[in-house]
This record gives sequence, structure tokens and C-alpha cells, in this order.
Amino acid sequence: KGNRIAYLSNEENDFFGQTDLYVYDLETNKTENIQSGVFSAPTWNSNGSTVYYTKKAKYPNKQGSKYFDLYELDLNTKDEKRLTKDARAFSPYFISKDSTLIYLSTHDGGQNIYRIDLNSRKTQRLTNFNDRRMISSLAYDEEKNRILFDVTRNHFRDVAFLSLADSTIGFVLANREWDERDMNISAGKLMYSDDRSGVFNLYLIDEKTMTGGYITNVMGGAFMPDVNVFGQVAYSLYENGSYKIAILDNVVFVDQKSVGYD
Repeated sequence: KGNRIAYLSNEENDFFGQTDLYVYDLETNKTENIQSGVFSAPTWNSNGSTVYYTKKAKYPNKQGSKYFDLYELDLNTKDEKRLTKDARAFSPYFISKDSTLIYLSTHDGGQNIYRIDLNSRKTQRLTNFNDRRMISSLAYDEEKNRILFDVTRNHFRDVAFLSLADSTIGFVLANREWDERDMNISAGKLMYSDDRSGVFNLYLIDEKTMTGGYITNVMGGAFMPDVNVFGQVAYSLYENGSYKIAILDNVVFVDQKSVGYD
């Protein structure tokens, strides 16, 4: 709803991989640690008070193992619910039109895309990749009813799609000379991070006007953009050896010749 940002941070922990889930309130400028041991990006329910995330179970299963599973937290009541069991699940993304979560699951060294109905708790496997491809993050294109995902091929990441209408799989961005990742799409505007200039910056493609260009020009790196209902863009800014949260109030194209090492 434009007033809070959910993010992960290793603040007050000893290692980079030890991350907790925080919520930052833009109106009060206050940050709250709402859950420890959270892994991969969280996702908001459209009601603005429920957040979904991944963490390991507190207790091992009968075989003595702990796996990453999906959890739901009501920020008003602080009530937490476990949604999956031993699913090796991460990177959830909430789809408001049918109250489902899409997510990634690892098996045998590769990832596939799954969907869980939040009402029935039934899980469906949507892909069957047998080449052990590495998938990192998900997004949903409501206008075209398709899932976007970034996938590593050889050295670089590319952005691919999975049509939920006919299960067609193809590529949206597939340049072999640079990396494209962390995509987000809203109202026909595809936003992502790429390093064609030698530095990761945010790039925007307006599919309706067929225009595109950089919307940031940073020297460290800009990653993981997300857009709120007001068109503001929150993203992860790498600067001076650490990550910060940055916000663009207005999206304006930057002169591409001035971006990056050039």
C-alpha cells in the first residue's frame, strides 16, 4: 500500500547469511525486526498486513532434517502459520487475483516453480526442468498472465517467462553479453537490474510505448526494484561496502551514455 517496506538484513548478526526480516515504516521512520532466520525475499499480501517468507523449521522432521518452508505472518496479530512442510521452498511471490503463492523449490541441484493455493493449501508443480537450471527470483505479469523468472545460463542471468494459460516457456530478456536479473513488472512496465555498462543499474522497458532506458546511475549497484501503488520505486543500493534501501519518487530516464564506467 506504499507505506511500508519489508526487507532482509544481517544487522546485529555475525555472518552475511544470517538474515532477519524487518519492516520499515515510511510514515514513522521506524524499523521493526519481525522475524529471525528468514531466507530469500519476502512478499506482501495485497491486504497490506500479511507477509510471506521462507525460513527453516524450528524442529527437525522424523529423519532429523530441517528444510526451508513457506510461512505466513499477520503483522497485526503476530500470528504465524506454516504453509508447507519439507518443501525446500524459497522466493515466494503473492498473486492477488487468485490468492496463490508461486515459489521456487530445489531438488537434485536444480530449481522448479511451484504454486500453492492459500485457501486449500494444495500445491502444484508448474515446471519440470531436468537440466538442473538455477532460478533465483519470481514475478507475476498480471496483464499477460505469466510468471517471470531469472535463470542462470552459463555465466549470465536472463529473464524468462512461463505462461499460465498454455504453459509456454520462453525468454523476455536473453542477452548473452550482460546479466539481467531482479525483474518486476507493473502496468506493462518491466523493471530489472542489468550490468551492460559494467555497473548494475535499474533499467525500465515500457511495453505500451516501446520506450526504455536506465532509471538509475549509481557507481556501486542497484538491485531488487519494487513498485508501490504510487509509482515509487524502492530498491537495494550497494554503496561504500554495504547495502542500503533507496527510493525513487519519480521514474525518469537517465542519459545512457553517462551510466556506468563509460
